[in-house]
Amino acid sequence: MGIRIPTLSGVIGSYKRRLDGPTNRDAHATAIMVGAGLVNFAQHVHGEITLITSGRESAQLVPYGGLRVIQILPLSSSAVHDTPAVGAFTGLKMGGRTSGLSAEVGVFYDRSALNLRRGNWIVVPSIAIHGNVFSRLALW
Repeated sequence: MGIRIPTLSGVIGSYKRRLDGPTNRDAHATAIMVGAGLVNFAQHVHGEITLITSGRESAQLVPYGGLRVIQILPLSSSAVHDTPAVGAFTGLKMGGRTSGLSAEVGVFYDRSALNLRRGNWIVVPSIAIHGNVFSRLALW
C-alpha cells in the first residue's frame, strides 16, 4: 500500500497485489496495482490500474516495467473533463526489500484537457522512496 501527493494538490492511495506466487522471492514477479484519490484541489477523482512485472525481489538492483491506465473524473460541472491517459513505464529499484529508491520513466498518450501542450505524448520521470529509508536518515 502507498500514498502519493501529486503536485501538492491532492492525495492518491494505491494497493498492489502480487499475482504469481507471493512467497517465492527468488523469482520474477507480476502484480496488479489499483489507485484512487482526489486531485486538483479536490476538483477531480483520480483512478488508475497498473500491470507491473519485475526481476527478483531479493536482488539489490531490480528492473521493472509495466502498463498503466489513468482516468480523471470531474466532481462538479465546472471542472475540466479529461480522457484516459494510457502508457508504459520502466524503472530500476535500488536497495533491499524493506527500503530503497526507485528511478522510473514513463511514456503516456494523453490528450491535454486544457490544450496547454502541443502534442499528446508525455514523458514522466519519477523518483520514489520506499520503506524505512527516512528512519536511516534520522540524526537522533
